Amino acid sequence: MISENCILIFDFFTLIIENCKLIIEHFQKDFFMERKYDLEDRLVLFAANVIKFCNTVPNDFAGTHLKGQLIRSSCSPALNYGEAQSAESKKDFIHKMSISLKELKESRTSIKILDKIQYGDSEKRILIFKECEELTAIFASIINNTKRNMQKP
Repeated sequence: MISENCILIFDFFTLIIENCKLIIEHFQKDFFMERKYDLEDRLVLFAANVIKFCNTVPNDFAGTHLKGQLIRSSCSPALNYGEAQSAESKKDFIHKMSISLKELKESRTSIKILDKIQYGDSEKRILIFKECEELTAIFASIINNTKRNMQKP
């Protein structure tokens, strides 16, 4: 009797875990929609998703301060990337892209702080953190490749 109950409980929790996995997959598709490879669109989507996440952060002193800072730092890369597209030189391009990279790193740190204090929707927080990490890597790569190409004769 006890072993039958254990098996039923195990099956029940296995079913719950599978349903949770399906919900998370569905949420990821809705939250980031189809992944676009246009960097500007991806930056705009990142900023929009950060704003949606910030709507789940409490409105106490720390929450208000951190979400305001996160919104500013997560919107900045999209705006600076737009400016970088009209750069007057490769050096100017690197400078504007570096500002975007710094803002992405600031966003990442803000998300880490919000994670430590468990503020905001945890699933959204995980997704924006992952996207921030990917964007940071992309910007670092673009900057490094541009610098390397500038050194070629």
